[in-house]
Amino acid sequence: MNLNSLVQVGETFELDDLAIENLNSLANLKSIGGNLSISKTALQSLEGLEKLETIEGDLVIIYNKSIENINGLEGLRNVEDLFVGYNDVLTGLDGLINLASLKGTFLEIIGNPELATLSGLDNIMDITGSSYVTVRIRDNATLTNFCAITPLVVELSSLGFSYEVSGNAYNPLQSDLSAGNCSM
Repeated sequence: MNLNSLVQVGETFELDDLAIENLNSLANLKSIGGNLSISKTALQSLEGLEKLETIEGDLVIIYNKSIENINGLEGLRNVEDLFVGYNDVLTGLDGLINLASLKGTFLEIIGNPELATLSGLDNIMDITGSSYVTVRIRDNATLTNFCAITPLVVELSSLGFSYEVSGNAYNPLQSDLSAGNCSM
């Protein structure tokens, strides 16, 4: 399938249950008008999406058995909600390094057994969806470093928000992050 001329998707774009191994044919995609869902693929990374700047809906990356990193999303600046879960060999979120804001209410990183750090989420400084925001990070067996989200959690602590951590190798409280104890 040749999608090289695709620049914009007006609605939700689902890459679900596909045997594709790369996203090179999406190299010119710049915006998605709805959600981007990437699940149950054979992808090892998201390289090929470097020009993607805007997702008007949620970014959902789930149940990918081979995805090691999400490099390729460095051009992305905002999404609605972010959910990264149940990716068996995911070791890094560095591809999200330029993501600055979530326009929704959820930031969830769940069930990624090889993820040791939240590096890549360093620049998310704003979650603006409503007065009640949830940051949920759980069941990431090797996760020991929360330093990337410390500024966000400290900023949100003055607002009504839910910070839920459990089942990680390290489960810092909000007070731990505020005191600078962001990693083991």
